[in-house]
Amino acid sequence: MKALIAFLPSVWKCECRAQGIEMGRGSFHFCFGEESTLQSILDNRPYHFDGWMIAIERWVPTVRSDFPSTIPFWVKIMDLPAQYREDDQVESIGKDLGMVRNWKIVAPYPMVRVEVSCDASLILYRETRSDTGEIFRINFDYLKLQNYCKRCLRMSHETRACSDWIERQPSRQVPNVRRPEADDRKRQRGHKAEMARPKAPREDRSKRDWDKTADMASSSKPKLICWDLMTELGEVRDLKVEKKVDKPSTQEWVRKSFGRDATKSVTIDTRPET
Repeated sequence: MKALIAFLPSVWKCECRAQGIEMGRGSFHFCFGEESTLQSILDNRPYHFDGWMIAIERWVPTVRSDFPSTIPFWVKIMDLPAQYREDDQVESIGKDLGMVRNWKIVAPYPMVRVEVSCDASLILYRETRSDTGEIFRINFDYLKLQNYCKRCLRMSHETRACSDWIERQPSRQVPNVRRPEADDRKRQRGHKAEMARPKAPREDRSKRDWDKTADMASSSKPKLICWDLMTELGEVRDLKVEKKVDKPSTQEWVRKSFGRDATKSVTIDTRPET
């Protein structure tokens, strides 16, 4: 507020002839030494500070909390057909915008000066019907207009702080957005696992648990080794017979060693000597 009080006298070009006082609730009061200075400031309205419009009016004894509440604008009436550019038509159009203070018909656009309420929505266009029944559109251009809400068209706040727009917005939950890179890596890992270990057919969980329990129980018992004892004994007997058959007798050995008839004339004494 102090910056505003110091800024306005420089715009009015009366730094030495104006004294500003802050009154609270976003309002201020200026005192001027001459009536002509005050009237010149009122005639040159509207004014703005930091991109926002300022409502300035002559002070009157009042208890209204919204004083001052109006801003005068010169408004261009655009796209108005030539046959309707008359005083009564221009004044009638101005009454739709606000309280008419003055109007003038100049080329190329007629203009009307109206007082607009700070809390009212701006009227940017109007559709009307001609004498022949045709509908045409009239656009309005507010001179020196700065920031205003683009949704409700009020000059009291900016668009992102509009209460009407916030109330109409449905509640939305922020979706869980995953990064595509993480999804690609996860998908690649899944493909590698499928290639390394093929999927086995799904089995019943109870059967799988029972087989696992049976395996654990069988591993704790001693395992028996069984073989055919009779078969092994038969193989041993056959081995002994083969060995016995292969070994030559004493007579055959003598016959082979000393001749064919040596067995008839040789006597083998097995008694011990005395």
